[in-house]
Parts: sequence; structure tokens; C-alpha cells
Amino acid sequence: MGRIDKIKIGGIYFDIVRKENLVHPVDNRRLDGHILYGESKIYLDDAMSPQAEMQTVWHEVVHGILTQAGMDAKENLIDCIAYGIIMVLVDNPQLADVKPK
Repeated sequence: MGRIDKIKIGGIYFDIVRKENLVHPVDNRRLDGHILYGESKIYLDDAMSPQAEMQTVWHEVVHGILTQAGMDAKENLIDCIAYGIIMVLVDNPQLADVKPK
């Protein structure tokens, strides 16, 4: 996955913003990524490797999908789903080649 600057989740476009030393806005713990729905932004720590960034983007996308569906999940389940999506797409790249007719 190349570096992307915008992603659409459901009907909402989210800007992807890379920040140095990303921390949680409430409790100041270090984060790799964070989605802010009111701002329509996904923040990523800019020091991550491309593979770590890919997993973090998928992690935040899963959060966005579940939130839009009115659901919530624990962080370890979100990570499991994000890693699973990456593994399936890497092993089956034809699944990412979906074009509308």
C-alpha cells in the first residue's frame, strides 16, 4: 500500500494526517493511529514503517466501519480484524481488484 492522504469509509471522506509523536487527545498515551469522527480525520504517527502504517490504517478503518454501524469492539478484536484483512489481501491480491461495472 502506498501512502494515502484520504480514505472513504461509508459515506464519509477522512483525511489522513501524519503527526510526529502522536498521543491520545485525552490521556496523552502514545498512539500509532487515532480516528476523529467529528474532524473526519485519521491521525497516524509519522515514524511508522510502511507495514505498520498499513496495519494502523486498517485498524482505524475497522473502527470507522463499526462506529457507522452503531457497534463498538475492543482494541484486540479490531487488531485481529485489521491483521486478518491484510493477510487475506496480500495472499489474494485479486480481491482488491474490484471495479464497478
